[in-house]
Amino acid sequence: PWIDDSIMRLAEAVIKDLQPEIIIINGDFLDCATLGKFPVVPTTTGFKDEIAIGQSYLSDLRKIIPNSRIIYIEGNHEFRLRSNLIRNNPQLYDSLAIPDLLKLKDLGIEWIATKPESTKWVDTYINIDGLFIGHYDRVSKHAGYTVKNIIDDMGVSVIQAHIHRMAFYSKRLMDGRIIQGAEGGCICKLDSTYRMHNNWQHGFTIVSYTDIGFHIDPILVENYEA
Repeated sequence: PWIDDSIMRLAEAVIKDLQPEIIIINGDFLDCATLGKFPVVPTTTGFKDEIAIGQSYLSDLRKIIPNSRIIYIEGNHEFRLRSNLIRNNPQLYDSLAIPDLLKLKDLGIEWIATKPESTKWVDTYINIDGLFIGHYDRVSKHAGYTVKNIIDDMGVSVIQAHIHRMAFYSKRLMDGRIIQGAEGGCICKLDSTYRMHNNWQHGFTIVSYTDIGFHIDPILVENYEA
């Protein structure tokens, strides 16, 4: 429910114009606040309403890119449903799942889930021709350091969601290879109702594949223009 509708419509306009081969929703599309382990105020949008809002956005997205591959990666916020069921209603664990509730199969949307036997959210990602796009369990308070730390530790090119910021980092290895990564920004409202200030930036990332590899373009959105 915290998606900034103007940013979403801007992203949809870009997507409609480009008609990309692949779209990746990199986690935390849903918030699932009422299912988390932290208390929330009674005015928070309920889970049933979140599902309805999410279905509406995804249906709109599929209509503008009928032939594109859409991939949805489970983030730590979506994982709140699984975590809640494990803690409180294990008997319903196999009966309630985000892909079913959002009717992803009907929309032709692929679901990349956190490891099935994991009882807590862990790094969740997909490898697209050597670029590991995902929702990693990494956070640094300094812009750019989150993706830098992932690249330094894992030695591969990555795009990281989760932290709501924009950044780009590249590194040349001893064998001449260049690995690169981006922090992909967010499409949520920047002024949250529970914090005074967020160092977040609106944005999304475009990846172009060529015969010699891929090129990452982080697209910063400022004052609703990209």
